[in-house]
Amino acid sequence: MKNKIILLLILLIPSLIYFFFELTQANFNKLPHFGPKQVNARDAKDTIYYSVPPLYYKIRNGDSLEISAKQYPIYAILFIDEANRVDNYKLRGLLEYAQLKKKDVEKIPLFIVGKYDETKDNLILPDYLDSLKINENNVQQLLCPSKKFEAYRNYYLNQKPYYIMNHFIILVDNKRCVRGYYDGNYVAEVKRLKEEYEHLKLRDEHNRMEEKEKIEQR
Repeated sequence: MKNKIILLLILLIPSLIYFFFELTQANFNKLPHFGPKQVNARDAKDTIYYSVPPLYYKIRNGDSLEISAKQYPIYAILFIDEANRVDNYKLRGLLEYAQLKKKDVEKIPLFIVGKYDETKDNLILPDYLDSLKINENNVQQLLCPSKKFEAYRNYYLNQKPYYIMNHFIILVDNKRCVRGYYDGNYVAEVKRLKEEYEHLKLRDEHNRMEEKEKIEQR
């Protein structure tokens, strides 16, 4: 009897997941796309959304890194500069984020981007994570040359709403479209970041299931 119940649950789980996605479809569709939009020349009903181009950063050992879609399908990113430093090296946009419990943010890959002086022989990389006492494995520090810092940040803030500030955390999907901005100074905003990240992740899983079904049907 017990084995039959387990077998029944295994058979029902895919159906339950499917109905969950169908019932919550509206929630996924409400998540906006930010940045300039274009009408697809081939299909007027289709919209081409703005996406962030490939960008290369430095990590603390001096190696270069691109935030690849394969390794990081969905991620959050925050650009900081010296103007953001307040209250004993805590940074605007991370005050509430840094104080949340690990379980609230551990699933979200977060990149903190600072800048370095590329004219100096010895690369000095300030460690913002130590300043914030952030030790989560999901949080990584990246740096770009100071002369490119504004350009890199502007890629993520392209045609942003007027109320979005430079210190906001930015959510990016697997197509590198900007899907949300969040002020990390407020716990409600960080919780919204978590919820909308999970929405995008579930949406990706749903799309993979559909693709798998199509392949199997062929």
